[in-house]
Formats: sequence, C-alpha cells, structure tokens
Amino acid sequence: MTGSRPHHLAQLNVARLRAPIDSPILADFVAALEPVNELADSSPGFVWRLQTDSGDATGVRIADDESLIVNLTVWESLDALAAFAYRSDHVEVMRRKGTWFEPMAEAHLVLWWVPVGHLPDVGEAEVRLEELRRHGPSARGFTFRSPFAAPGTGAEHPGAEQRLAAASDAIVTGVEDALPGWVGAQIDRLLDAWARSRPEGIGPDANDHANPAVALEAAAACTTRVVGSLRALFALDPRDQHTTPLEIVRTAVREPTDVLRAAGVGEVARDDFDVRAFPDDRYNLVPRTLGDLGDSELGPLQLAWGLAKVAVLRSQPDRHA
Repeated sequence: MTGSRPHHLAQLNVARLRAPIDSPILADFVAALEPVNELADSSPGFVWRLQTDSGDATGVRIADDESLIVNLTVWESLDALAAFAYRSDHVEVMRRKGTWFEPMAEAHLVLWWVPVGHLPDVGEAEVRLEELRRHGPSARGFTFRSPFAAPGTGAEHPGAEQRLAAASDAIVTGVEDALPGWVGAQIDRLLDAWARSRPEGIGPDANDHANPAVALEAAAACTTRVVGSLRALFALDPRDQHTTPLEIVRTAVREPTDVLRAAGVGEVARDDFDVRAFPDDRYNLVPRTLGDLGDSELGPLQLAWGLAKVAVLRSQPDRHA
C-alpha cells in the first residue's frame, strides 16, 4: 500500500559477515532470514524489500566485497521502520548480530526519502551511504539518531517527540547489545589482575567464580534488569522521567561487583571524588558515558535524548496550570 504520503522512506543496511554465508557460524542467521523477512513483509507501513529469486538479498553484492551483505527496503514512514526494527521480534535477531557480523568502523545504515512508487537500486543506495560517511547526516542521507523530515513537510527535522522516541529506541537497542560483553570484560579484567597479584594462588572459591558460566549468568541478569529499567523509564511521560538513561546504565556495576566480591577480590583504590559519587562501586567499574560500554555510537545518544526531552517538555503545557 502507498497511503497518502508523497514520499516513502528508503533504508540501506550493510553488514560484514564473520564467515562465508554457508558456514556453520552463520547457520542460525540463515535460518532466521525467512521468518524475519515474513515479519517485515507483514509489518504495518512496509512497502518493498530487495530480494532475488531465493527470497532474500544475501546473493546481492555491494562495493565488490564478497563479505558484505545488504538489506535494502522501503517503508511508508520513519515510525513504521522504527517500530519494526526496535519494537518487534526483529529485536531478538539484532541481539545476536555480534555473533554473525564484524564490527564496522564506518556508518553502515543510511535512510533517505524517495517519491512514492520509486524503488531504489543498490547503486543509488551505495551513493547515499557514501555521502553519509563523507559528509554526515543530511537530507540526502541520515540515520535514526539524526533524522530529517520528508521533503515538502515544511520542517527540516521531525518533531521533538519523534526524536525522543528514536533516541530512546536506539539507547535500548545499543545497551542491550553492548552490555553483556561489558559485564564479562569487567569480571575477566579484575579477576585476571587479582590473580596476577597473588603468587600463592586464588583459591577454590575464586576459581569457581572465574568459571565463564558465572560471568555469562551475571551478564544476562544485568542486561535483563538494566534494559527493563530503561524500557520502563522511556514508557513514562517525559514529565515523569526523574532519572536518566546513564544513571540507569551505571547500576550495571551491581552484577559484576557481586561476582568479584564472592570471589574474594579486594576493593581497588579510588580517588575521593569517585568514593563520594559512587560509594557502592568498590571496583571502579562505573561507566562515565554510554559509550564506555564499548559501542562508540552509544556515546552521543545521552545528549540526543536529553535535548529531545527538553524540546518535548517545552512544547507541552504545564499540567499543573
């Protein structure tokens, strides 16, 4: 369906495979292609997706690179695409992207507006992605985090509520993806440093807690708790949001601290400011920014979320007036 909008939203997402598409590493990814594509096809606001006779686009190449795969789609609106990407069962697949795809230093997703009825090809999409990489977000190519309104709407950018929703969705997705690795890395780092400082050995209790399964369990519990708290925060009216995403993420020290304390790891030396600001952070783990979780793209989202929230609050009437 085309609806009444003069423009639709095109989307290109490229990913670098960790192994050939027919390798065992990617078996679960390949198995998920058909159900995810069916989910997209049936999602509100879906218009079109690039596919070959096989029913998907894994055989399509971009930049003459055999390791890159593409996802090229068209949607009725930014909201429709965001709902599918961040608020549907598609999220379950996104959680495993680190298993299947290599990290990419450059932008790998680009959005742009196309006239209703126009279906972009890979060449057009590649040009838009390259422009985004060279010049940053613009009306010719933008991202969820820096969206531009469709031509002819009379607004350079989407409304504050739309920007706040996009930033919130991006924070949840990014934290959910990065936090398990961050928790495991903190536990491994501190246990390793502590073991090196004790030539007599670390004892059976510490060895038990050095078991990778313990770190994985802590990472899963931490991610479930923190992401749940983020979702609860973002579900509130902005006027009732009395904390920030970063404050919630900083509570992620709880689970690795419990593991390290149970292993008998001694408290690390901290400066006076950290002791006052984060009294329960005995191992100096508190992330200073969202980007400290290991995903540099998370860093600017706290500011984007805060600016959008301020704009929303300024646009709302005082409910106590």
